[in-house]
Amino acid sequence: MNNQIYFVGPEGDPPPVGQSAIHHVDREVCITTLMDHQFGKAQFFIEFFADGEGQSPVSPTSGTVIPEMSPSGCSWFKSKVGTIDAAAVMPGSVEFDVPTFSGQADFGRVTLRDIAGADYFRAWFWRAA
Repeated sequence: MNNQIYFVGPEGDPPPVGQSAIHHVDREVCITTLMDHQFGKAQFFIEFFADGEGQSPVSPTSGTVIPEMSPSGCSWFKSKVGTIDAAAVMPGSVEFDVPTFSGQADFGRVTLRDIAGADYFRAWFWRAA
């Protein structure tokens, strides 16, 4: 296996590996399921929607996205990019520096703060060897 996608979900109930999930933006913190240890690199991606089916992509007007990874599920680390201005997340294009991570990690999580202009989101960590 050369890579794997880990979608985020509610803490305590993340989606299975590779299974997409869409969440309401009022769910401030979402986490992945336990990640495979063979991967040493990761990228974080997020999309926002006006609907819960993910059919109407939108760009938020404001807010902050904070992706982090953890080797244990206790201590969380940001990428060098740090936080993402949610307004830079545009349908069909990437208008922000994509957060990347290196090293061992068992979990990924995303924290959303004050998202306006979007009601739902889908986020994932793309892991590679």
